[in-house]
Amino acid sequence: MIMKTFKLNPISGCVALMKKSFIVPLLVVLAITSSCSHHSGLTGMWIGTHQIDSSTDGPKSFNSNQCKTFCQITESKGQLVGSITEFGMDASALVNTEELHGTISNQVVEWKSSKSWQSAQRAFQRDTVFHGTRNGDTISGNFEQTWDGNGKTVTYGGTVELKKQTNTAP
Repeated sequence: MIMKTFKLNPISGCVALMKKSFIVPLLVVLAITSSCSHHSGLTGMWIGTHQIDSSTDGPKSFNSNQCKTFCQITESKGQLVGSITEFGMDASALVNTEELHGTISNQVVEWKSSKSWQSAQRAFQRDTVFHGTRNGDTISGNFEQTWDGNGKTVTYGGTVELKKQTNTAP
């Protein structure tokens, strides 16, 4: 019987063992990071409700029912851009939107949105300021919206709650 002797290099054996022992934890960390980053940013479609609860023109000047709202946000380095459906309207899709610009810092979300248009009778300008907080996949807060049209200004106030959607289609 002939026996061959193999020399094991202890250093290369340790390196191989270290490579194997780091692969699984590395994969776990990457999976967790990917999962958290998917849910950590504001970028994406948000769907929820808003409700107007006050107006400088009195309680009969607005729709006080809770209405559906769609919001598309892109976040980059704490800056927000996107669009949100009109407050006071019960939206069924991301149409008739206001353009928004804002920030997120320490879970505090703030944005301004606006829209101007001309009807056959008059020109309109609508400006909205939103102040809220983000808690996981929920943004909630208050808005104040000012309408200017033909010399008359009316300010509305209300609440918003949005939930982040995993599917971007409204």
